[in-house]
Amino acid sequence: MDIVSSIHGTSAADLRRFNTVRIWMGISHISEITTANGKYITREAWTGTRERFTPRLWPYQPTPGPLSFRAWRRLLSNAFLEGHRHRLAANTVDLTLRSPLGDWLPGSSWLRGKWSSFYSISLQSLLIHHPVLRHYDCHSASRKTSRRSIFFHAQPSSTSTQLPSDAVPVDVKPHSMFLLIGTVHQVRVDPTSPIPFTFEDYVTRLPAWDYSLIQDLNLPNLDALLHSLSNDISLLLCSDGGAADSKGSYGSVIASDDQILTELSGQAHGANPRLFCAEAYGLLANLRLIHHLLKFYDIHWTSSALTIYCDNQGLLDRIDTSRHSKYLKPRRFLFSEADLEMQILDTLALLATTVTLRHVKGHQDETVPTAELPWPAQLNIHCDALASAELRRIPTSSPLVPFLPASHVSLTVQGQTLTHHIPSQVRQLHSALHQRPYLERHHKWNPGIFDTVHWDLLRACLTDLSTVVRFFFVKWINLILPFQSQQYKFQQSPSPACPSRCGAMIEDATHFLRCSHLDRLAIFTALQTRLAIIFNERHLDPYLRRIVWLFLDQYLENPILPNPNLPSRYLAPFQAQSLLGPDSIMFGFFHQDWVPIQDGYLTFRKLPNNKNQSVSLMKIIASTIFGALHELWFLRNLHLHDADGTSLHSYRHSQLLHEIKAIYDLAPSMLASDRAIFHYPLDKHQSHNTNQLRNFLSFARPVVKLSVQQAQNMGTNFRTIDDYFRPTIPQRVIDAILGNFSRDPASEMVPD
Repeated sequence: MDIVSSIHGTSAADLRRFNTVRIWMGISHISEITTANGKYITREAWTGTRERFTPRLWPYQPTPGPLSFRAWRRLLSNAFLEGHRHRLAANTVDLTLRSPLGDWLPGSSWLRGKWSSFYSISLQSLLIHHPVLRHYDCHSASRKTSRRSIFFHAQPSSTSTQLPSDAVPVDVKPHSMFLLIGTVHQVRVDPTSPIPFTFEDYVTRLPAWDYSLIQDLNLPNLDALLHSLSNDISLLLCSDGGAADSKGSYGSVIASDDQILTELSGQAHGANPRLFCAEAYGLLANLRLIHHLLKFYDIHWTSSALTIYCDNQGLLDRIDTSRHSKYLKPRRFLFSEADLEMQILDTLALLATTVTLRHVKGHQDETVPTAELPWPAQLNIHCDALASAELRRIPTSSPLVPFLPASHVSLTVQGQTLTHHIPSQVRQLHSALHQRPYLERHHKWNPGIFDTVHWDLLRACLTDLSTVVRFFFVKWINLILPFQSQQYKFQQSPSPACPSRCGAMIEDATHFLRCSHLDRLAIFTALQTRLAIIFNERHLDPYLRRIVWLFLDQYLENPILPNPNLPSRYLAPFQAQSLLGPDSIMFGFFHQDWVPIQDGYLTFRKLPNNKNQSVSLMKIIASTIFGALHELWFLRNLHLHDADGTSLHSYRHSQLLHEIKAIYDLAPSMLASDRAIFHYPLDKHQSHNTNQLRNFLSFARPVVKLSVQQAQNMGTNFRTIDDYFRPTIPQRVIDAILGNFSRDPASEMVPD
């Protein structure tokens, strides 16, 4: 409908009104509002009757007003109708298109589902959908036909619950004894595409995204499967997924009530797929397999029902909510794995059958023998085994996700498709543009070192913390904590020295970790004890354990050995970790090689490693180190704020000095007799500790307050001693009174 915007003389207000109606009706193409023969605009669309059948997501739009509908009809007429219309109204009769539409395109199956009447060339029948019984009445063709019309018997000859693959929509005109249809448009077929002769050949010619879902297919009993699809036999669809070390896999089966008919497994795509993603891929693979089996073997789907079993309740809830939602919310595009959800819903709409979603508890074989479990639970265990085997075969993750057409849009940044937590990932990618140069400059990293850090591990550790504690570690990682050296630089501290009185004259991030105060050293000793317990319980690789001790021993006054005695396989990770800095572990900067090495060690020891055990262990190590670091910061602040009252460089000491100076400044406002308390010079208070300053204030503050108050109370009643005597008489006046007149005629005084 883009042609409407190019109509000459159309005002912006009319375009807005037209678009209001279009959004409200959910229309993108002119074919959505035409008759089946493509010659006329439908009466419903012309009058503004809302008939939504589009699978696309549309924003919420209130019902348009009369002005909008008038603009809708006027612009439709100018853009598409034949001839020039002087007057347009809702009851306009002639709605003939200027350019009739042609054959149906291959991708128009979603649009053809709008109609209720279809014509099948292969069956030579007219199929009309019964809205109550939900089947199609098949009307056979009559001998009475013409060049322009085809006649059918008014009474149906049979019924069907599935449309033939060649059925196309038609417009039916009732007749006294017959049903009449006019022009029939067929589905356009690409003549260049070869016809596959086997289902395996058919699968290889599917689009890449579809092929990747069902390429690893095993059909142990194809005949039984086709028999079930053709004879109203219900099927069970079960799937399971696995995710570990940034890789994901799925396993799925289709089964009858007593045997497995298909087995599928494959990779769940994504840079870091979660279990939800893996489970969704397994469910989608089953649905696409059934769709392609029906299509290739030309099976007319009857009343068969599908029961979907999955051990992920969240996935089932998402699908069930979306299936029964009356309004499609644009925000659903931002949901995690929205592309998989939309493709699942689109495939369910293509199958057009009864679907039941059932939850099954996973891993029930851990407590009950498999043979004693219900059939759905046994299927889930089998799917879990398929997914685990596939996960072990996958070499690396697949950050570039195949585009699923039902989603209509995907977001790929730097070769990585964003499918989950899209808003936060976009913010992280944007902030990384500024974080990279900042961290490289402050941590003295060479180019390329930034990308070797396991940032997902660090982010997971920070996410589990409370907001206040998380802010502390963000400041710590970015080296903006208020150490004494920085506070002294900005005149917020009287001294840059370490508040723990260890003798260091400058406290910065490096000294913070290496202070020789006994209480601080005790924290690192306790940290090593806790880590040793974790290493034993979680089976950390012995050489990785040694690397951890090499980095932690330096805080107990044991420097890092430049060339430790490590095997060559572990020397490279040690050197790579060293490039991140000697304190990198305390910042949570773990090299990306740690997780694969630990995973390889668990595999070698034949220990469980299929549930992200390696990542979980590294996360526990980082969280334990962060806990000790936060405890160290509390101890440092305890010394800084002087809990024992003996510090000369604490904030409290500085604050008390400011209060004493303020009292000294009040001396002119006090009574003169009280100013003797300030005989001790102000600058000598600098050498007093906090307790001494506090004692002086407790004595001086009430004295100064009372003296200033008494001085103010005297107010205007206060008179100096001179006010009680007459003014001094000048000497010349005294001389005149006594008769000592001057002989100078100019100054001679004459008495009265």
